Amino acid sequence: MIFQGLVDFNRLYDTLSVPPIFINTMDVYSALDKETLKEHIYTRYENDVMNIVPRCGCGALTGEANIGRMCPEKCGTPVTSPMETDLEPLLWMKPPVGVEKLVNPIVWSFLCKAFEASGVDIIKWLTDRTYQPAKRLPIEIAMLEDRGIERGYNNFVKNFDGILGVLFEMKRFKKNPATIALKQFIARYRNLVLCNAIPVPNRSLLVIEDKNDKRILETSIIGVVNACMMMAGIDTPINSSLSINSRQNRTSKALSELGNEFYRKYFHKNLGRKGGLARKHLNASRMFFSIRAVITSITKPHHYKDMHIPWTAGVGALFVHLLNKLEKHGMYGNEARNFLIAHAQCYHPLIDQLFKELIAEAPEGGIPALFCRNPSLMRGSIQKFLIVEVKTNVRDNTIGLSSLDIVALNADFDGDACSVVILLDNKLSKEADAFWPHKNTYDVNALRTVSGNVSIIKPVVAMISSRVITERTLCKTNQYDQSGMSHLLV
Repeated sequence: MIFQGLVDFNRLYDTLSVPPIFINTMDVYSALDKETLKEHIYTRYENDVMNIVPRCGCGALTGEANIGRMCPEKCGTPVTSPMETDLEPLLWMKPPVGVEKLVNPIVWSFLCKAFEASGVDIIKWLTDRTYQPAKRLPIEIAMLEDRGIERGYNNFVKNFDGILGVLFEMKRFKKNPATIALKQFIARYRNLVLCNAIPVPNRSLLVIEDKNDKRILETSIIGVVNACMMMAGIDTPINSSLSINSRQNRTSKALSELGNEFYRKYFHKNLGRKGGLARKHLNASRMFFSIRAVITSITKPHHYKDMHIPWTAGVGALFVHLLNKLEKHGMYGNEARNFLIAHAQCYHPLIDQLFKELIAEAPEGGIPALFCRNPSLMRGSIQKFLIVEVKTNVRDNTIGLSSLDIVALNADFDGDACSVVILLDNKLSKEADAFWPHKNTYDVNALRTVSGNVSIIKPVVAMISSRVITERTLCKTNQYDQSGMSHLLV
């Protein structure tokens, strides 16, 4: 099962394979030091060329001969190949001296978004004493002051549960579904909210491209860079005179940059959108034993439950079944696999024979499958059909479907692409009987009313009408033979 959850940064830190590099203790007071920090934060490519030369984290030690060696000069990381490098974070932030534990930046972004009133970030106001909103402070700020809640990052962390308890009970937030969900989320992951250290995303994920005198980058990267600059060198001797308040304020600003400006924007733009990575690689990934292709009409006599699938798709979807069949023909292992791969787009009579055997062995007279056309808004958007034929014309990569069934699918034969999932056992097929096309005959919104989802197509209606008219004419003129049939050719 794949699900979203909050990463345990404390556990991740304790199980690092290489010693971490802390931004807090890095010297960034010379141009060379700043450039070294930037090399740790992001990866820079020039002219679309990806550097595959093995290197350490800072790039001071390179080459195949140095793989596994630790960098003796700057970063102290081993030389690894970019093609084999784990995306384990190497750059970390820890609480500055005198500052309490760090709030998980993802939780921080959730809190800032949830507790925003009249354009004022209440969490930022509580934790950053330099934050002076341009807008008028909302009544919630006065309510916090009346409760004696002081501003300051340390006070917020020390009294985390109590302060959130007050915020959750405020009228503005109490009945908000998003706030209620956040309350449940924090209760579930409470032990992961406060961290001893938080990672900076691996530099391999943060790419800057220099191309044609232009610098191309994801805008979310700026949040990571700003956060690192806020914390860089904060615990070095040169900053020993910084007050506790200044350290707290800089910690709040760094968490806002990392949480709000990076994670929130990155999740929204790169993960959560319609074309985001989550939908593309998780929700939209190809299922086993499935087919997706353009639909066309079956033109020869057929049953409304029939489905014809293309040759190439059939080899892919029924690959395991065909391997089983080939074993009975003395073909095993790689030989059988290579045989199927070689004929995935090339007709072979043996594979054709195996397809027919699989169909004949199916208890229902064909291989049961669920057919779907997105978006699945109506009852008939998903229907059960029987695969009764695998097309022998390897150039025909379309799914053959009866014209009688396309109304409920809201489909036509102008290039609509649909999906098929094969039902692998009798129990699953039986449970899918509710999706037979004829189950859509009656209207679910009107009692004893025909829906029109299963109907005769117009050309057939016109042909029948024409035949009836012709028969009536012949009957009036007595143009019938002795068998009582007309001489009309149809």
